[in-house]
Amino acid sequence: MTDSDPLTFFQAFERTLLINDIGKAEWLKFLVCCLTVKANKVLSGLSLDDNKDFDKCKQAILSYFRLDAPAYRKRFQEACKMPEETHKMFKTRIQDYFLYYVEAKGISSLDDLVDDAGFW
Repeated sequence: MTDSDPLTFFQAFERTLLINDIGKAEWLKFLVCCLTVKANKVLSGLSLDDNKDFDKCKQAILSYFRLDAPAYRKRFQEACKMPEETHKMFKTRIQDYFLYYVEAKGISSLDDLVDDAGFW
């Protein structure tokens, strides 16, 4: 993990564990050794129960790095294709920003998305 792009780290981390058929209950065992000092300090501020929940740990780290719904929206809206990116890579990156926005906002249906004036 790098402090500059925790979103990409979590995307790759989760995909790698899913590909290797590692159950979500085991993810925390792998997470701690991959984190930066700053990210580990975030976890030290959580309760022991919260430290046993991957989703709570992930959310705490992303919140610390200010990756909440408005941050995802801003990244999506300001995204430009980088010279080293293919069009497919760029599409995947902005799609990820959008999906993380939807997840962070708790949007669970098309109606919720249409009603969410904050994105548009």
